[in-house]
Amino acid sequence: MNELKEIRTTRAMVTILLILSMLLAIMQHNCIYNLSHVKAEFVTTESESFRKMDFEDGSISLLLYLSDEWEIDIGEFTAAIMLKNHYSCSLKAIEKETGDTVRMFIRKMYRFYPEEFAHLAKLYSAVLNDASTAFFPVPISTDVHHKWVEYVDSWGFERTYGGSRKHEGTDIMALDNVRGQYPVLSVSGGTVVNKGWLEKGGYRIGIMSDEGVYYYYAHLDSYAQGIEVGQTVFPGTLLGMMGDSGYSKVEGTKGKFDVHLHFGMYIYEDNVEISINPYNLLKFYENKIMQYSY
Repeated sequence: MNELKEIRTTRAMVTILLILSMLLAIMQHNCIYNLSHVKAEFVTTESESFRKMDFEDGSISLLLYLSDEWEIDIGEFTAAIMLKNHYSCSLKAIEKETGDTVRMFIRKMYRFYPEEFAHLAKLYSAVLNDASTAFFPVPISTDVHHKWVEYVDSWGFERTYGGSRKHEGTDIMALDNVRGQYPVLSVSGGTVVNKGWLEKGGYRIGIMSDEGVYYYYAHLDSYAQGIEVGQTVFPGTLLGMMGDSGYSKVEGTKGKFDVHLHFGMYIYEDNVEISINPYNLLKFYENKIMQYSY
């Protein structure tokens, strides 16, 4: 009789444990895949949150690695992490995921917001595919007596020339404040689509990457020989020399500010140009810095 009671007790405990396990799984599922915070208007490239490109140091490298390891499209992977974490990609946010959790979230997004999510993923894919082969736009000198550059996250800072406006890029400042000393390199591969004088940007070059991201290099002192509109460039192609040109309608004006490279990045929505913050991407590009004799 006692043995029968023990068997029944054991079975009851097993049943309870199974029920608790199922309830826990359901709770975890609802927690992980709850899309209540993800509204259609949140899945957009027009928001300041998206344009900020908030990648923690090291997160882009980890995204690229796990995307390959888990065989998940880099754009979909990045979009999923960003949406689950309010457009902020930290190492902690990535490390708490598994391939299965990411795939499940992606399937949910395609179920509820197929067009919006596909578009968001496509743009993240373009930015990170370019990043995977990118060089930092200013090389280090082989001459140890030459200082390099410095930059801060100046996205959104006020600019007043030509009227009050927000800064749409990152200023990479020459620590040796000498125009014509620092080479400027193409970050990505692509095609030269703009070259010439702009009132604000001075001598500038615009390159459209093969992925569809527009890269803007402004305030140049001069252009590299052979750089013309229509030319194909590659990551690391010499574009010109850093300078201090611009802030004037008169072509050739220089010296209105310290020598630096204004580096901008843009994507396109229905032929409308949308700027994105290049700062955290530049930090990632520092993984590949060329050396030049200058």
